[in-house]
Amino acid sequence: MASIWLGSGLVEEEFVKTLLLPALEGKSSSLKRVIIYPGIQREPGAELLRFGTELGEKVALIHLSDEKLRHRRGIYKTFDVVLRHYFDPRLSLKKNVYHIPLGWTSAFNSQIRSDASPAYLWSFCGAVKADREEMLVELEGIGESFTHFSSGWSSDDQMPPEEVRKIYADSNFVLCPQGNAHIDSFRVMEALQAGSVPVSVKFLGRDFFRYTFGDHPFVVADDWKHAARIVKHFENHPDEALVLRARTRLWFQDYLTRLSQDLALIAQGASSRQLRGEMFRMQRRAVFDLPLLVRISQRFARFRK
Repeated sequence: MASIWLGSGLVEEEFVKTLLLPALEGKSSSLKRVIIYPGIQREPGAELLRFGTELGEKVALIHLSDEKLRHRRGIYKTFDVVLRHYFDPRLSLKKNVYHIPLGWTSAFNSQIRSDASPAYLWSFCGAVKADREEMLVELEGIGESFTHFSSGWSSDDQMPPEEVRKIYADSNFVLCPQGNAHIDSFRVMEALQAGSVPVSVKFLGRDFFRYTFGDHPFVVADDWKHAARIVKHFENHPDEALVLRARTRLWFQDYLTRLSQDLALIAQGASSRQLRGEMFRMQRRAVFDLPLLVRISQRFARFRK
């Protein structure tokens, strides 16, 4: 099977190569092609449409990016399987569409395994935007922490990814606020790869990570004030923090195994009911969550303008 990359130098390229493609391209796969679309442009181009309609064989699409949920998704009907980032409950009725979390960048491609007590209770590396100022105000002064602020993605003041990896590995918790539009970010999987516990808050009134991670062990609070109280509890009970960290590492190893197995089943033509991961069943059921459908339509409508 030949994979077709419509783009190069993608930050999550190693994630696609090491986890997604091996699962989709196994010996028992019924797929003949896997198209990896970077999603940098606002609308999928004619080249992508041709791959979905003219090959006359079973084709999978890996649709990366689209954080603002504004790409033209009507093209999905021309593919047998679609894997995409950023959960959108409005796609829950499309039986060929499966949402997966953002992967990790190349610096985080190998998992870190350490039983040593971390130097930091929590850490955060990134730009201060959206709800992050509130986050930092609430967490200020709680335990030993590490912060590094940058101007934005790929900015000159951004910490090298290899250094960020070391900081995350030396932290019990990594703060994972929302990105520019959606709650998911590379930071979540990178924290997990480094052996740390992600800390975040609800998005649109829901624990959105359950739609791509299932029954996870993350800290997902009602708001950042609530998150600060939880982290403060672990400062006062360091043994509990280490237990949660160890449990999260074991859970993540199992999650990656189950995800790979489920993707292989999807490539064989299995339905969501036949998969191990509860997140795929949650994705299907989200179509009945009318308040969520309304909230996500209202939030992302502005990005289509």
